[in-house]
Amino acid sequence: MKEIKIKTNVFGAVLSLVAVLLVARTTPLQAQTEYHPITDGCVWSVSNEKYMTVGDTVLNGKTYMKIYRQVAAQSFEFSLEEAEYFAAVRDDSAEKKVYAYLPAGTAIHEGSSLMVADTAMEVLLYDFSLKMGDTVCFYSIGSMVVKTVAVRAESVNMYVGETDHSVVVHQYSSLDSVVYLSDNSPRNQILLEGISLYSKPCVWIEGVGSLRGFGEGDQMNLSDYNQRVLLCFVDGTGVSYQTEFDLDEVPNDCYSTGFGGDVKEHSPSVTTVYPNPTDDHLHIELSGGEIANVALYDLQGRMVSGVHAGTPQQGETATMNMRNVPAGVYLLRVTDADGKEYHRKIVKR
Repeated sequence: MKEIKIKTNVFGAVLSLVAVLLVARTTPLQAQTEYHPITDGCVWSVSNEKYMTVGDTVLNGKTYMKIYRQVAAQSFEFSLEEAEYFAAVRDDSAEKKVYAYLPAGTAIHEGSSLMVADTAMEVLLYDFSLKMGDTVCFYSIGSMVVKTVAVRAESVNMYVGETDHSVVVHQYSSLDSVVYLSDNSPRNQILLEGISLYSKPCVWIEGVGSLRGFGEGDQMNLSDYNQRVLLCFVDGTGVSYQTEFDLDEVPNDCYSTGFGGDVKEHSPSVTTVYPNPTDDHLHIELSGGEIANVALYDLQGRMVSGVHAGTPQQGETATMNMRNVPAGVYLLRVTDADGKEYHRKIVKR
């Protein structure tokens, strides 16, 4: 893909179009047809924000994944205890679409107009069933909800502002329609060209979301000093997707800090958590690091008291007594000796 650098002193005109260039292999879209949904236990690092899917909730008779968000002014590692509930999303694998649940009273921006939802409503976030030339109406969720319209395009030009007041133009084409995660598994990629007021070029990746961050977020009125871009993504099994965006050109670990860099060496690898589901004891084995702490949380983010892991054997294995834990779905958090975390959904029968 061709990259062009343009010097400019006019920030707002082009820097509101924010994206990042991802490492992609030029593989035709038709070569990858299996759909990959967003799953539980995923973490998105988006500028100074982090998001995580944590368990399910039922709203209006439909099951949604709960998204938690944590925001900080400095680099940080995601902590469920410090995060706040953000949104509920539903992945419809049959339709290849992702929806968000908006409660009554949600303010929705459409062009220069503002409406308030009288009742709760389900809105479209992503549609991976689009064919070339199809038009889609979708919603961006973040500090505000924005209704927008775009068309699936063969190519898009996206801009990233840099701190030296230059603009990098990243040119995407339909040849780059499959990208690969750290385990070499392919994911379909869709390019969208905005056609309504405040709509901007988009890049969507199955199971990951937008290159602008989870749910797109508020992309209006962004400047050189207000970047909001996806830095990296890690799913519940430790498989990652890394972008090439480094704030101030200083590479860092984007999982445990805020900006850029290599994620894989900082993500503990839990080789085995068994049995799951469990009705008695849970055994945790960690490779590539030593277990320092194991904790269990309910789907509201509250630590389950009275649950203690046995002393790790040589720092690599631990056992948790689950006998007195009520039946349900929980989040297991494993912390290694370096303070890095690994999360997995646990079912207690």
